[in-house]
Amino acid sequence: MELLHLRGVKGYITLNTLIFPQELTQAQQYLKTIISAGVDAVIVQDIGICHLIRHLSPDFPIHASTQMTITSGAGVEFAKSLGCQLVLLVREYSIKEINKIKQQISQKNAVLPLEVFVHGALCVAYSGQCLTSKALGGGSANRGECAQACRMPYDLMADGEVVDLGNRRYLLSPQDLSSLEVLPELVISGVNFLKIQGRLKAPEYVANVTQVYRKALDKIATINLGTLQKKSLQLVFYGNKDKYN
Repeated sequence: MELLHLRGVKGYITLNTLIFPQELTQAQQYLKTIISAGVDAVIVQDIGICHLIRHLSPDFPIHASTQMTITSGAGVEFAKSLGCQLVLLVREYSIKEINKIKQQISQKNAVLPLEVFVHGALCVAYSGQCLTSKALGGGSANRGECAQACRMPYDLMADGEVVDLGNRRYLLSPQDLSSLEVLPELVISGVNFLKIQGRLKAPEYVANVTQVYRKALDKIATINLGTLQKKSLQLVFYGNKDKYN
């Protein structure tokens, strides 16, 4: 954390797995280490861990993980009541649904910064809550033991016969998400942070993808959003998108 802060970079720790009662003592010690190390925030799924963090510290930043499955303004309000300072929405949400949540939390006076997933590997299960790994191998994907079952090739049976799929045998694996073309709409929606998936990726991948989104956001920031219609904003951005390739 000292190394990161010397370079003006924030560091977050993911603790976004479910904690069993017999693990609470160990989890508490781990949280004390995180807090004392100067970590900028911890990303949490387990509601009990939120309460434990507030027991240890009145103001240590908590981010509600996408695996907390927050899908409504009421969910954001609940996360705020837990002491969360930021909410990562579920990955499946459309821009229309994001706009709806922004409207709901504004009406409920439960405004929190929102983060959305914009690039990288998608999980075939809703909000990443997959039970396949547990069923096949005994290791829970919600506890960091994903077996990547959706990334494997499969045979397809139809009427008792194997269908010839050629080289298209990865039937459960969704393509990676890329939100670059809808970035202006995300900016207009008022989301505060963008999440890029870097798990199991090379450092070069993370660096290059992050750089592309940073340049795109900087380009959008030069446009006066208050005086342009949405369509005009998109035309300006898309007319220059080759610059980011």
